[in-house]
Amino acid sequence: TVVGAAASEAPPPTDDELREEIRDELDARMCAGELIQIWARGEQQVMQDLCVAKHKPQEPVLPRETREVALRCVSGLLALASLPAHSWFDAVRLLDLYCASAGFQPEALAATCAAIVGILRRSELSAVATRPASFAPLATKAAQALRSVGCRSAETVSPEDIVEQERVLLTALQWQLYHRPSVRSWLTLVCDRFDVLTQRTWKRQLEWISASSTASAGTLLLRLDSYGAMAPQQMANGLFCLFLVQACLVPLESLRPADVPAEEWQDLFCESQCRGAVPNCAFPQSATLNMLNLVQLASGQRLSALACDLQVVMEEMRKVAETFGGPGAAAGAGQVPGSRGSPRQQHSI
Repeated sequence: TVVGAAASEAPPPTDDELREEIRDELDARMCAGELIQIWARGEQQVMQDLCVAKHKPQEPVLPRETREVALRCVSGLLALASLPAHSWFDAVRLLDLYCASAGFQPEALAATCAAIVGILRRSELSAVATRPASFAPLATKAAQALRSVGCRSAETVSPEDIVEQERVLLTALQWQLYHRPSVRSWLTLVCDRFDVLTQRTWKRQLEWISASSTASAGTLLLRLDSYGAMAPQQMANGLFCLFLVQACLVPLESLRPADVPAEEWQDLFCESQCRGAVPNCAFPQSATLNMLNLVQLASGQRLSALACDLQVVMEEMRKVAETFGGPGAAAGAGQVPGSRGSPRQQHSI
């Protein structure tokens, strides 16, 4: 049995070890390993800034009811602006970053939601983002809803309020909007790298993994701040590993942390996914080792770090399952495309 937690603490493999044609394809798809390093440094800086601001990442920035109203407001405004669905993840990230900043103005939260969507709309191509007549009416309804849950919100929101909040938000975030990737951005990066590294052998499974991971990330972000219980990279890596297990591409045991007993690890998986059994990965050990090496390459992380990420994700998903119950609580559950066959083809990079 391959146990990831028992692996050495040597650095994970890097792109430097890859064949030239693989490196060229990673560059062409804009998912080279250097991007992982750049994004990770930016994310680490965010976490350090939160600590300097004396905000504890584990504590929610906004009360849950307040944040739920704000996220509903964001979703409505994104639809009004005709923005693509993935913009929701960027909007949530910006909202959480701003709310944790020293410049946060609780009374202007509804205007802030509109300001965020306005900023995102201008960053999209005009062909994609249809210009709405005004965000003010919907933001005013959100302000009233925020007051009903105890938020110190203004009664109305004007177009001038929204423009002012754009200025306030950009100043508070020091105009650093795009070097702090969302969970979805991390998931796209890791999945694209894995697709290149495996030369599209698992394309159908990977499409399912990507869609399921994104759906589960959305479920988690309804309950968690973007930089709360886990940072975006950690959530993305944990979800990627979770659905690799679901797709029978890696065994759950290979990603078990050293300090977690095997039975407890299996129980955590089953409880978090509302399943009665752990998926069976039929790869021989040599194929599993190669696959785990590719997972490390795709994520830029050691197996021990990925095991910790997976543990945190499953613990949070178990809380969701306990709250809502039933098979539907496990977002992304369903038939894995191509999972019935006996996978044989492996790639050595």
